[in-house]
Amino acid sequence: MSAEHRPVAVFLNHWADHPGGAEHSLLSILSEAVSRFDCTLITTETGWLTEKAAALGAKCLIVPCSKTRQTMIRDKRIFGAFSLVPFALGFIIYLLRLIRVIARIRPDIIHANVPKSHVALAVLSRINTNVKPVFHIREIFRPNSFPQKLYGLMIPKTARIIAVSQAVRSALPVSIQNRVDTIYNGVKIPSVIDKTRKYDDISLLYLGRIVRWKRCEFLLDIYE
Repeated sequence: MSAEHRPVAVFLNHWADHPGGAEHSLLSILSEAVSRFDCTLITTETGWLTEKAAALGAKCLIVPCSKTRQTMIRDKRIFGAFSLVPFALGFIIYLLRLIRVIARIRPDIIHANVPKSHVALAVLSRINTNVKPVFHIREIFRPNSFPQKLYGLMIPKTARIIAVSQAVRSALPVSIQNRVDTIYNGVKIPSVIDKTRKYDDISLLYLGRIVRWKRCEFLLDIYE
């Protein structure tokens, strides 16, 4: 396929400056996608992610979104920021800017990797019904919680949904579970485990942010 006719893919990721698991995962996806798509990464800020994505050959666009101290702290409850009036107004302005940018790019597919980007993609996919939305989900929602119910309502029927684990998939609303593909987040599980191996000491190394919704207490219980 010639470069002129390559499909256009947009990747939405709210953050760029403080990389977490979502940003590392997105970079892995971009490293494969740039050879098959005309890729554009849209974030609200410049930083580590935009620098790495540009080095891979992706276009990077910044659509600013107003930030408060509360919304800059990423280990708050996922949708708690939306209850703040200043942030809600700023997010609406951000959506209007984003709609104009997407109309100019005219992508074939839009991939969203974090909750705030999921909300934006839900709006975009209802305005532009020709685009294929992909919701890449890594959060585990509590049953009957507001985020779980919101995802059941906001994800359109035309969307593809990716869960990063079976635990994430099972925590999604029942109404969308039959449309979910589970693609593990880069962790290889050995098909054969050597049960004869003996360990004198067992060490545990945890890589990641310690935040409420990662449920690290379960890991400690399992370790014990």
